[in-house]
Amino acid sequence: MVRQVELHHDHTDPPWLFVSGETVGGALHVSNRGDVSSSVPTPSRVEVIEGRQIEIEWEDGSTTSMSAASLRALCACASCLQKPPEERTARAHAAARIDSASFVGSYAISFVFSPDSHTAGIFPFTGLHGYGSE
Repeated sequence: MVRQVELHHDHTDPPWLFVSGETVGGALHVSNRGDVSSSVPTPSRVEVIEGRQIEIEWEDGSTTSMSAASLRALCACASCLQKPPEERTARAHAAARIDSASFVGSYAISFVFSPDSHTAGIFPFTGLHGYGSE
């Protein structure tokens, strides 16, 4: 089953930030338009593929690709950081899916994960860019 994932865009976000989105082959394709001069890495394309994988292409030409389970395991919210290390692994979150994503200002993305409905994590562009690919 293909799940549609909607990447929410707040009208107050900068105009260069993910201004269009379309579903392509069961994934959400979001494109970035415009020029940004900043030290913060800027995504040029974000795809959430069937809720199980995220792929981000950056304006510097690099790509970040990771499973929903790995992304969920990297959550650094206060609740997750209080859990024992064995509960903060991709294996512990093997059933994780990305249900939705939304911007946090112009520097991060937050995700809603199932099956635990976890929403507290904020994933800064700098961190996502640094993860590279699995």
